[in-house]
Amino acid sequence: MVYKNRKRQFRIETSYGAMISVARVFVLFMSGSRAVTETHDRTRCSSTLRKDEFDWDAWQIGTGKPYAAVVESNGKRDASFLDGTCFADRGWNILPSIATLRSIKVESPKGEASVVDATTLHVDGHSVRGRMALLRYLIEEWEDSLFFPKLNLQPDVAIWGSSGSTNEYHWLWAYGAQLDWQQRSGRLAIGKDEPDDGDHISVRSWWGYMNYCFSVAVLLGAIEATNSIQTIDDVQETAVTVELDADSQRLMEEDYAVRDCVTYWRDFFQCEYPNYQTRIRDATKQLDEKPITTNNIKEEDFQRLRFEFQKEVWKVHTKVIERAASSARSKQLLNVLPKAEQQFGLGWSRMVDILAASVFPTDLVTLIEDGSGFLPYNITMTTALGQNTPKVVIENPASYRDPHTRRNLVAQSQQRSIDTTHQLVLLPDWALSTMVHFWSRVVRQPWISREMPARVNRLVHGSVKVKLKELFRVLVLFVKPKI
Repeated sequence: MVYKNRKRQFRIETSYGAMISVARVFVLFMSGSRAVTETHDRTRCSSTLRKDEFDWDAWQIGTGKPYAAVVESNGKRDASFLDGTCFADRGWNILPSIATLRSIKVESPKGEASVVDATTLHVDGHSVRGRMALLRYLIEEWEDSLFFPKLNLQPDVAIWGSSGSTNEYHWLWAYGAQLDWQQRSGRLAIGKDEPDDGDHISVRSWWGYMNYCFSVAVLLGAIEATNSIQTIDDVQETAVTVELDADSQRLMEEDYAVRDCVTYWRDFFQCEYPNYQTRIRDATKQLDEKPITTNNIKEEDFQRLRFEFQKEVWKVHTKVIERAASSARSKQLLNVLPKAEQQFGLGWSRMVDILAASVFPTDLVTLIEDGSGFLPYNITMTTALGQNTPKVVIENPASYRDPHTRRNLVAQSQQRSIDTTHQLVLLPDWALSTMVHFWSRVVRQPWISREMPARVNRLVHGSVKVKLKELFRVLVLFVKPKI
């Protein structure tokens, strides 16, 4: 077909190129491709990668098995359940609790004396272990011990999985996986004059600064939401207090962007958490089942509730990353990085719009089944990689887990992963907006969101026949009316 309007033709061709770029981004960060920057000196990062102790390739690729089968093989609800994940490698089950309790006397508005428990949270916001510990607290303790009781809701409701002891569908697991990747790839410790013990997070690290808004700021927002709730039965309870390390305290005092991010998270916890918990309870009441757990909810109902909640997670996530990336401190720290790494970081930030459009799940189930996302091993120093890499056409996703094909596949993805993030930076705003609209329309049901990693993987790595077949399915989903 010939277009007389050349401008229109240019826009269509550009839009098609943008679509291909977005498809690649899906695969690179959610399926089976990982970037390795061979031109960068790996010596500095070798101690933190600990590849002899932890199979990072396998963790990023995923098991390819249904979550239930993995749980059964590892021993349900046992400590070995996390075997093979970055969380087990970091000693998740032995991370220290950040909360301490003490009993104090208080008076109610009526003048009646009572004894209540005062909670203090000790946060080391500039160590990997400290941030992991606060994420564990949010996943396992905060809701049941502080938030839901103040709302006068039952804290024993397992809203994140079949049991509160695992919370496998909690949305914060992927945030912990991102923190783990940033540390292992050497992005958190900057400068030879700073410790590189695998735990330190430099105040000069752009990645550390951005991650602060998705770890410490999340906790602070949750605590502000807790403290803002009206007390139960008119009892004057003391507010939960947080003790920050000196660098974190200074950041909170000086950086308006970080404080804005805390506010975004506070609003999220105040509005979406009670709504989600109530919907879970309502769904179980319809079946007259007790105790209330997600085992007592029809699977399709549970998927729908998680899908709707995940949309809200991505809404606040995009607000936070936009605010943090636009701050003066962020721009200053980003300029310290090599040019290629700057482009990679900016592309990583823009990728969030695509992930949000696909309502990509951030729970532990997705991490175990599909992998943690394939990102560069090291700081990106160049894009001149992979010219001699043999092309591997993937007909079967299991090829990612085949030791005979994995190495070539990883090598092939080195160049592509860096290039596609750079392409996202160069992508015009209208083109990115078009792609966001496209995928938002495609992914309108929970099951579609869950299948997107494998689907786009076939679009990029499949044979011509497989690609055409998958493209047809995606276009059908795009034009199909919502049921």
